[in-house]
Amino acid sequence: MDWNQQELNQVLSEYEAAADDVLNSDHSSFDSNLKRFLHLLNTHPYLSYVNEVVLPDVDFSQWYENACKTVKSMVGSGTLDWPSDRKENLSMQLALLEHMAKGKEDPPNLCSKFMYAGKYLDDCVSKVNEQITESFIRDYRRVLENIAEQAIAEGGNEQSVSKPHWYQRPLGIVVLGLIVTIVGGLAVLKLSGQW
Repeated sequence: MDWNQQELNQVLSEYEAAADDVLNSDHSSFDSNLKRFLHLLNTHPYLSYVNEVVLPDVDFSQWYENACKTVKSMVGSGTLDWPSDRKENLSMQLALLEHMAKGKEDPPNLCSKFMYAGKYLDDCVSKVNEQITESFIRDYRRVLENIAEQAIAEGGNEQSVSKPHWYQRPLGIVVLGLIVTIVGGLAVLKLSGQW
């Protein structure tokens, strides 16, 4: 497949926008945002190439059936035993997201089986995004970028692919680090008698 830097940047922009929509969804918008995101993954030539050629086939039905057997009487007690191979893991996550987009599972039901999220529907969507969707989006993009950069380098084009804002260190961690630094500095000043 021929990879063009300009087309790659365009699809990465579309990918980032669709991914942001899913990650920022509430219960009422999650389903439609997920369907749009998956439609992009399955219809754009670069993204469908990743799905069909790069990612391995997995037996989602058997994996999910085995996962459901781990569910006990407590809410969220089941275990999603993800494959350790990154590409197999991506395939399984993609299959689970597609399973959800087809209406065979939804965030509240998934949470009641595998991850406790509380009683609010929006909390369930946030938990699914935190536990599954965020890592899928990040790792899928890395696979896409690696393939594209290799193909573009072989074609003589050495422009780099820019990283989106959600690919970088989360702002919350930076803010938390800043707060800890300030509080620590104030404590040192108070202990030394300078405050």
